[in-house]
Amino acid sequence: MLPSATAGGQALFKILRGKSILTYIHYHGNPNQLCFLARRVDGEESDQLAQFLQREYSVVNILGRERAHGYMWWSTACVPACGCWTWAAAPEVGHLHGAALRVHVHGVDLSTNMIHIAIERQGKLEEPLKKKLQFEISDILTVDYERESYDVIYSRDSIFHIPEKQKLFRHIYRWLRPGGIFFFTDFCSGPAIPSREFLAYIDGAKPDRVSPEHLPYQHGISCKVFGNFCVTPPRASVTPAVNSRHRYSLAGKDVYVKELESAGFTDVTSEDLNEDFMKISKAELKAFTSAREAFISDFSEEDFAEISSTLANKIQWTQEGQLSWRAFMAIKN
Repeated sequence: MLPSATAGGQALFKILRGKSILTYIHYHGNPNQLCFLARRVDGEESDQLAQFLQREYSVVNILGRERAHGYMWWSTACVPACGCWTWAAAPEVGHLHGAALRVHVHGVDLSTNMIHIAIERQGKLEEPLKKKLQFEISDILTVDYERESYDVIYSRDSIFHIPEKQKLFRHIYRWLRPGGIFFFTDFCSGPAIPSREFLAYIDGAKPDRVSPEHLPYQHGISCKVFGNFCVTPPRASVTPAVNSRHRYSLAGKDVYVKELESAGFTDVTSEDLNEDFMKISKAELKAFTSAREAFISDFSEEDFAEISSTLANKIQWTQEGQLSWRAFMAIKN
C-alpha cells in the first residue's frame, strides 16, 4: 500500500482515495482488487490526522484492543445502506442475514489499517454478503458522493476526531435521501470541569505539562475542544508529549444538537448512554485483566498497561462527569 506518511525530506505519495472495485465484488466476490488516487507530496508536508490515525490504529493496536472489546469491535464498520467512517465491526453486517441481502453497504475510513482489516475480513464472508460490501480509504471532509444517495448513514465513536463537525454534518445532510436517517454514537464532553489528566489525554500532552492557570474556570468558556468547559486557544499552553498519541476534539451534547440543526436536520434526539458504557467497560476491564498473561504473550506488557489504564481512566472520567457517551439520531425531511 502506498505510504501516506512523510519522513526524512523524501517525496512520498499521499493517498487521497482508495477503494475496492465494485465490478470485481459484484461479479466475482473479490474485494481485493483496489484502485487508488494519490498525490505526490514533499517530505515536509504533513497530514497530522492521517499520521495520528496510523499510529493510534496500527494493526497491532487494533488487534490488541479487540482482545479487550471483542472481535471485530475496532475494525471499520457500517450498517446497511450507509456510508460511515467508524471503528466498529463491518463484517458484523453478516449477522443481519436476510436484511443485509437487500441492501448495499459502503464503509469509509481515513485509516488505511482499518480498511485493510475490513477488506481482509470481507473476503471470509459468505458469498452473498461479501458482494454487498465496499470499503474505501477517504477523508470524509474532502470526499464527495452523489446527492441524496444514501438511506442511512451511521458512525460509531469517530466524530470526536473531527473538529469541523458542522462541515461534516452538512455533507451528510446532502448525501442522505429525504427521510434519511443519520445515527451515530460518540464520546462527548461532560458537564464537569475537566481535570489536568483528562485534558492531557485529549491534547496528547503529559499531565505535568498542563499548568493549573491554564485549566478551565468553573463557569466554562466556549471553544472548539469542549462544549461546556475548555481551555481557549489563546490561553492554552499545553506542550504536546514527544510521541503524542491522543488528539481529540470533544464537544458537549448541546453543541452536537445545534450543529446538526444548523446543517438542516430535524427531529434531532440524543440519549445518555453513560450507564451502559460504564457497565460494559467494567466487564471488559475485568475480563481483560484476567487474561493478562495470555495477552502479554501475544502482544506486550506495555500494550496491556496502556489498554487497561485507558479503560480504567474512561470509566473514572465518565463517573465524574468529565466524559460522556451518547447516541444521536437526526432525520432529513
